Amino acid sequence: MRDIAFEGEASAADGRISVPSSPLKNPQPAEGPFLAAQNGADIADLATRLKYCPDPKKPRLLLALQLMNTAMRKDHGFFEYWTALEVACDGKRNRIQSRLAAIYGLKNHVEAGEVTRLSVLARWRDRYVHRGERPPLSPDVERYLQLLFLDLLRDQLELPPRRHLATIQQASGFDLTPLGLEDRRPDEWKARDLRRANPESNPEP
Repeated sequence: MRDIAFEGEASAADGRISVPSSPLKNPQPAEGPFLAAQNGADIADLATRLKYCPDPKKPRLLLALQLMNTAMRKDHGFFEYWTALEVACDGKRNRIQSRLAAIYGLKNHVEAGEVTRLSVLARWRDRYVHRGERPPLSPDVERYLQLLFLDLLRDQLELPPRRHLATIQQASGFDLTPLGLEDRRPDEWKARDLRRANPESNPEP
């Protein structure tokens, strides 16, 4: 906000503001169904378990939380999101999938990768690291990654699973098509985004 107020330049022609600094991610509004009294209790449970968590797990989980915080504040934080998952589980893709298999009662880590879409996220990671291809990190996909992390964090702290990923996969209002899942937004939202993407096909009356 300081950059915009004191360093921004407004164009007289179109009113656009340019700021000579790195881009900042706009905060996203809280969407249901995850804003509820249960979340406050969950935060208290996580904080208490983390406080008394023994070494070397405690510093590892604190680092994972720091990486998540960095990812959420960056314009494109996929690398930090992925690293947070690895740090939280103390291992790479197969280790993460094995923990997800245990959380969701799946028969093996391969099935867990498909059901939770971690297999898609792992492909994104490989293309990002080895080819420089940035993953399609929409706000809805970010929310998915955050809930995936919460599932794993509760598991690491030996708290009962909430299975947040199963909830968001079935919740309305989210477009998870980049992950190979459904677009569960209302039709009017989809139509609005289509008009924005193709303004020339919707001339002003």
